[in-house]
Amino acid sequence: MQWASSSLITKKRNAKKPYTRPRKSEGDRRLKLRNRTLKFGTWNVQGCRNKMREIVREINVMNMDLVVLTETKKKGTGIETLGNYVYLFSGVKKYERAKKGVSILINKKRKDSIKNWEYIDGRILRLYMNIWGYKLTIIGICAPNEDNGATVKDEFFANLNEEIVKSDSGRQLILMGDMNGKTGRKTGDTIVGNFGEDRVNDNGERLIELCTQTSLKIWNVFFNHKDINKYTWEQHTKNLKTIIDYIITKQDLKGKIQDVRAYRGPNCGTDNKLLVAKILFSCMYTTKDKYEEKKENTVTEVNKKGKYNVESLQNESTKFLYQQRLNNKLSRNEFTDTEEMYNYLTICIHEAAMEALGEKEVSKGRKTIFLGCRNGKERQNKKLFLK
Repeated sequence: MQWASSSLITKKRNAKKPYTRPRKSEGDRRLKLRNRTLKFGTWNVQGCRNKMREIVREINVMNMDLVVLTETKKKGTGIETLGNYVYLFSGVKKYERAKKGVSILINKKRKDSIKNWEYIDGRILRLYMNIWGYKLTIIGICAPNEDNGATVKDEFFANLNEEIVKSDSGRQLILMGDMNGKTGRKTGDTIVGNFGEDRVNDNGERLIELCTQTSLKIWNVFFNHKDINKYTWEQHTKNLKTIIDYIITKQDLKGKIQDVRAYRGPNCGTDNKLLVAKILFSCMYTTKDKYEEKKENTVTEVNKKGKYNVESLQNESTKFLYQQRLNNKLSRNEFTDTEEMYNYLTICIHEAAMEALGEKEVSKGRKTIFLGCRNGKERQNKKLFLK
């Protein structure tokens, strides 16, 4: 026992295991895919006067990235900031009776992805976005009712067809809005799925014809859901329900549509439900895409080091040229916030100065080297002595 307890027995040490880099788990992969899944939607609000705060709150609760609002009955065109969303709207002229109208709410998290927008008319609004290497063209639509005349319908679908054809083939096209059309159901069809309703009306036939000509796909009726998540318009008093709101894309869309369903929870005093599509934008970066997106997203750098030839402004022709270049550049008059306006004005002023005045040539001269000086103070004293 004494021998066993002696100091000759040493404690056995375990060998240190080599470091191995942990593998990415399935949960990490799913989290990355979830972060790249955006929620796009459309909602007929039946007038937005005095209830925009309620609409924005309901959309914010749903954590939506982009929503097309239809039948807003808002006059004029413009851009506003409402809570966590940027609000683009297009409607009839201010002297006309309030009707139709379409607008788009974009989450501020995606504000940097906005490249441009265009107000076509009171029924069509177009938005350009670049996100994660995908170039998106989103068109918000508020189609005429079934009761409108054939002339109004012909004009609307002709304008819509023109905008679709004008869309760049390299961009991903997404149409969202209230089409006021019933497209029915078909089996084995690339345009209409087999989970729609049985009825087809005139607007529905026109929509199917448009999708056939432009190779579009109506995604609502390709997902099998319960009636409460399938019908987008419902009137309980008359026991009526139908599908008139749609999310439509090109058949060769690179993003993956994971689900499209109507939600009855959001409420703003309308008979229409919020239609939501979950779209997965997986990694598709190439070197060219990274370079182009970085070039598009980078703000023009201001010339801080160089100086402009300001003395040339004494010449009347140069002064007139500078004023003309600056006026041509100051074409935009709508901004989301003050910082964006300041950056825009700064860039325009510097670009106009560079084009009209040019940089001032600064002669560097000869540089005297003082040997044996230990610090800057000694060099300064030698300079003063030489003068």
